[in-house]
Amino acid sequence: PMSRTRLLALLAGLALVALAAPASAEVQHLHYKFGPIHVYPGQNTNLYASVPANLKPSVPGYITSFKPNLTYEDGTIPSVEVVHLPHGVWVVNNEPRYAVGEEKTIVKVPDGYGFKYTPKEHWLINYMIHNLTQQPDTVYITYDIDFIPDTDPAAASITPVHTQWIDIAGFSAY
Repeated sequence: PMSRTRLLALLAGLALVALAAPASAEVQHLHYKFGPIHVYPGQNTNLYASVPANLKPSVPGYITSFKPNLTYEDGTIPSVEVVHLPHGVWVVNNEPRYAVGEEKTIVKVPDGYGFKYTPKEHWLINYMIHNLTQQPDTVYITYDIDFIPDTDPAAASITPVHTQWIDIAGFSAY
């Protein structure tokens, strides 16, 4: 049998662990679809566009994952031998934040961390789409965001992260 002192010490230790553990967040899985983007045979353009408010979270919070892709209207993903996205960069308040290439890079930060977000941020997307066919096509740039709103109790314990953009040529719009 456990002594009363040991039992109290165990219960106190468990209470401290419970208090120190971060709250369990209710992560929102948000899906956005930028487009339609009409691509012409042989197209290889580098374009810029503002991201409208309806293609971003509507409340402040933290972005913990950013997963971009390129799709057709029906959600299927074109082969990179047909139509592909060689690069895309989401620029937030004039700083590159998320980027993607043919490998479709997914940004996922460790639990307890996130990119601080406010609806007042200005987002710009710089993207290049190649159409390697002889037919015009229509595609969408999609991105899935895991998001924890500021109203979630777990948001209080999130540590903000910041992108360190490394480019030997220095930052440029391209």
